[in-house]
This record gives sequence, C-alpha cells and structure tokens, in this order.
Amino acid sequence: MDAVNTGAEVASARVQLMWSKWLHGTDHAETQTKMQAVISSLNKFGDVEGSERLARRLLASKVNTMGLDHWETLNALHALGFLLWTKHEDAEAESQFRFELEGRRLGNSPWSTANAAYMLSKTIDRQNNNPAEALKFAELALEEYTRDAPLHDMEGKQTQETRNYIQYLKDKAREGTRESCQ
Repeated sequence: MDAVNTGAEVASARVQLMWSKWLHGTDHAETQTKMQAVISSLNKFGDVEGSERLARRLLASKVNTMGLDHWETLNALHALGFLLWTKHEDAEAESQFRFELEGRRLGNSPWSTANAAYMLSKTIDRQNNNPAEALKFAELALEEYTRDAPLHDMEGKQTQETRNYIQYLKDKAREGTRESCQ
C-alpha cells in the first residue's frame, strides 16, 4: 500500500511541477518549490537516480536566480551532496560539501555551517583520504553546533553525536598509528 501511495505522490508532484513550469517558467520560485517536492517524493520512492537528476537541475536554477552564495543555493548544494554521499559517490560529494562549506563560512547560520562541515568530515573519513583533515572538519562542526545549540539542538543530540564521531576519529587515528609502527 505504501508503494502505491508513494507512486501516486510522485505522479502528483510531477504534474504540479509540470504545471508550474508551464505557468511560471523553470527558474521561478514556485517551480523550484515544486522541484523540491518531486525530489522528496522520488527519495521516498527510492528513485535516487531521478532525485539526483532533478537535484542538479534545481541547483542550476537556484544558481541562475540567486547566485552561488545564497543560502537557498547552498541548501540545494547540500541536498545534492547528500544524495551523492548516499550513492557512495564520495569524490563528487566531497567536492559539493567543500564548496558548500566555503559558502556557508561567508555568513550563513552556524547550524548550516556545522552540517556542511560534518558531512564533509564523514565523506573524507569514508574515503580514508586524510584522517587528520576529517578530524579538523568534525571539530569545526562541533564548534559550530555548540555555538548554535540553544536554537537548534535542544536535547544536544547532534552535538553529542558529533562528539562521539570525533572520539571515533581520534581512536581510528591512534589505531592507524599503532598499525604503522608494527
């Protein structure tokens, strides 16, 4: 039953997107909102490829209308990075998160900056590229989460998860040091 409901949700969202494009054009805010609804529906349905294609179009539309450093563009960039991360396309996800983090540091909220730094850290760690760099970004995430915790992290869940993740990275680095010495 859920698959039928989700399939109908996707179809409905696509029809609304088609009408919005026809009425307003591709880069209109209403059309962008409809694109986000289709992306969300496709994700629920498990169509990650379709989500990614539309997320790329949404990002291009946001860049066209708002520029690279607008918070909505950065949110679209984060969403695309997360889709890529879920598909284990880590090199491209890392690139998206790095670009997002750079934009966030120019004046966006600490919480958004923390999310970008956290995902960048996890992506670097999963690739086993540079544990010290992964740790650096995890610590930046914790700093930003802590700074913005009263507004977003009432129970301290994300802050604690990040602390645990930092400890994991430190333990992993220690283990790597021991292995290289043996």
